[in-house]
Amino acid sequence: MWGLVLAAIGVGILAWASGLTIDVGLALIVLLAVAGAALLVGSLVSAARHSRSTASTPRG
Repeated sequence: MWGLVLAAIGVGILAWASGLTIDVGLALIVLLAVAGAALLVGSLVSAARHSRSTASTPRG
């Protein structure tokens, strides 16, 4: 996750260096929202995989 955040910051720095105007506050809000959503989706996918593997394993 942190790699994606750092990559997005790097892209923002490159865009700023090329002359684009960036609203830093809005960019940080969007970055945190996307990172939070990615963490939530990853957690849900992991939980779904775990429950599916637990349900298919016979108890005995």
